[in-house]
Amino acid sequence: QVLLGEDAGERPEGSQLKVNLLLERLPRLKSGMSPRNAFAGTLHVAEGYDQLQKAYAEAASGQLPTVQPGEFFCHSLTDPSILGPLAVQGMHTLTYFGVHTPARAFEGDITANRDLAVERALDAINDVLEEPIESLIASDNHGSPCLEAIAPQDGSDEPERWP
Repeated sequence: QVLLGEDAGERPEGSQLKVNLLLERLPRLKSGMSPRNAFAGTLHVAEGYDQLQKAYAEAASGQLPTVQPGEFFCHSLTDPSILGPLAVQGMHTLTYFGVHTPARAFEGDITANRDLAVERALDAINDVLEEPIESLIASDNHGSPCLEAIAPQDGSDEPERWP
């Protein structure tokens, strides 16, 4: 509608959390599946029917899901050139998309709520891993973890960096 010059009406509420990670290496999975195979496609976590129903109900009430369903994938397996010389060191990027995270659940203290959503996302990811993903997150030149989180209302603005 917008492209046709028409009024598109009220903009829908966003409801997705995005977390970008730079890892020292790919994590091992509890299933024993090769990390290169597991992360070559989309890996779903906490997306069983009952988990999705519970997360939806929590989101519908304006709360962040207690168990954060989502999916993640590894761009650097498909295109190692995005990491330049870091790829030779075995480093990888992972992007996680958490679902059922409505913008209204981040209202109030967006930083604290974003921190909580990321914590729950990492917990959901860790449920399928043999080792905590936090132990694999690379650090920048200042010693801060290479983790970027974007809540729905962050939109196209510069995302807040995690300390």
